Amino acid sequence: DYDWQILDLVEIDDWGSGRHLSSMPSEDVHIEHFEIPHGTRIVEANRTALTWLGNISLPPGKYMIDTCITIDAGDVNEKCHIIGVHRFEVLPGPTALLGTGWFWAMSLGTMVAFMSWRMRERFLPWPTLVLLLALALLVMIPASTLPELEAQSTRDEAAAPSFSLLSHPSQGGGAHSLSDLYGGKHTLVLGVFDAGSPGAEQQKRDFDNASGRVGDDVAFAQIVTGEGIRAVDVDSYAALLNGSWPLLMDEAGGDVARQFPMGIADGVVVIDAGGFIYCISLTGVTGSRDEVSVRGIELLERVRPHTSLPLAVGFGISQREHVETVCRDAEAAVVGSALVRVMLESPREELVDRASKLVARLAGREVVSKSEKIT
Repeated sequence: DYDWQILDLVEIDDWGSGRHLSSMPSEDVHIEHFEIPHGTRIVEANRTALTWLGNISLPPGKYMIDTCITIDAGDVNEKCHIIGVHRFEVLPGPTALLGTGWFWAMSLGTMVAFMSWRMRERFLPWPTLVLLLALALLVMIPASTLPELEAQSTRDEAAAPSFSLLSHPSQGGGAHSLSDLYGGKHTLVLGVFDAGSPGAEQQKRDFDNASGRVGDDVAFAQIVTGEGIRAVDVDSYAALLNGSWPLLMDEAGGDVARQFPMGIADGVVVIDAGGFIYCISLTGVTGSRDEVSVRGIELLERVRPHTSLPLAVGFGISQREHVETVCRDAEAAVVGSALVRVMLESPREELVDRASKLVARLAGREVVSKSEKIT
């Protein structure tokens, strides 16, 4: 039986360098490091496979997954009883049909062609020429910032992508559109998770807690996504969910999930008319940490093009340095566990003073406590 396993995702220069690492790579070398499996899924021949999930989008390049496995019956003096190296390549995406330079050239070319046509008949007054030149320059400025025209269809820049997905067979297997999920309510909380991810059960616990507080104005739903997913992959979770809310199947290779900011990964989207979009910078249980995860900043970069709403980042914010780091890219930092810990550890008569000092310190201000005012 397997006793322990270590998986490291590492970028390599060429296929020849993709060999087993004799020692664990440093933090600045490996892209992802996995030990405890995130979940399981059923594969061919009804076998159970361990699954590990990551939220990092890999740029084009060559990579390897270096695996070290120990077994119960193996030699205790051996570090790895089973070694596996899987090398793979991430290919570049489709080339854009037209870049931003084409928009700029088309704007200038159209204006020059119009002026040439007009001057054949009669020379335009110089104020008109100046005005036309100014208009051309004003058009070229926004044209140079337009997105590239992709080889594939681009998403609709609406509040949320429209879709129609089938529900899990345990819920009848009928089709549900975005408007159906609202069910006449003001807000939809939509959870997306990869098949086999423990994030599904975490989302369920969060949704159960939230549904008892927000009342009847909020609807909940979940979408299971991933490459080649099948209903059997989430049968056990569907039984646990027991029809509490719709469980939809993104069976078309994750096409619907790709239209959301998180892509094919675990995440929650609140679809509403306005308000903050709350970006969780780490996956797992909330709590203060020594440093802000780089994934939070990467998540902001993915979310920003999809919304004009202000963004707030949470998960692990406990120091002034965290707030300064986050607010370079976000409009707000969300503090939860650090404040709760101070409140739990404070005597009742000092609770307000200590909590106020923490909030002031995080905001870069100083606050005078009641005891200091009296003295």
